[in-house]
Amino acid sequence: MVKYDYFILMASSRTGHNYVRSNVLSWLGTSWDKQDIIYQNWENERPLIYEAKLKRYNMVNNDKILVAVLTRDYLNWLASYIIMISETFYNNPQWDTRKYPPIQDTILQTVDAWEHITKEYFGITNYIPSSIKILYDDFFKDRMYRRNICDKMGGEYNENYLNVITQAGGGSSFDKFNYQKNAQQMNPYNRYLEIIDTEYKDIYIEILKKKYNVLKLYLKKFDVNDEQKNFIRNYVR
Repeated sequence: MVKYDYFILMASSRTGHNYVRSNVLSWLGTSWDKQDIIYQNWENERPLIYEAKLKRYNMVNNDKILVAVLTRDYLNWLASYIIMISETFYNNPQWDTRKYPPIQDTILQTVDAWEHITKEYFGITNYIPSSIKILYDDFFKDRMYRRNICDKMGGEYNENYLNVITQAGGGSSFDKFNYQKNAQQMNPYNRYLEIIDTEYKDIYIEILKKKYNVLKLYLKKFDVNDEQKNFIRNYVR
């Protein structure tokens, strides 16, 4: 098994990064609380800052760094993110609007982060050439895909955390901890349909329309099914 000093995961909020992190650390023979491999979650960071951050943390010459770039289907990711950030914003009376921008601006900024990370995933940019690319949608459902990722990392495959919903992140945006110990029974592939039946439908559709350039990237690079294409046709175009 390969030994690392650091595991860096570059991902947007709500891409399943806590789920991926738990499984990867288990493959590497450790866990988050042991800290024998230092885990860094570079959440909503743009890949172009990678080298600068390595310099800041004095990690430039360390050859025992595992870096992964994680993305997720855009329609489902955006639905999950809007549910999470909206509930955080409206249910927290201590939210300081002087420090944090209005909620729509926050969402738009995070969509920008998703776009830049996704471009790195697909090789449109190449700021982190040594990174391992992970698509959450395949990671969640496909054992052979997970085994392949594990092999690339030099780990030993197991499914110890496959059904665990971590406390970090507050659980699933839609299901919370309802599927704890049965995480594989969740369906993270229809969140874009679920959000339509919530009070957040309007802001979801508005963001899709405002960030049409990101939607075009999604349609070009992802395996978008007919139901998703019809959804976009009916609600966005």
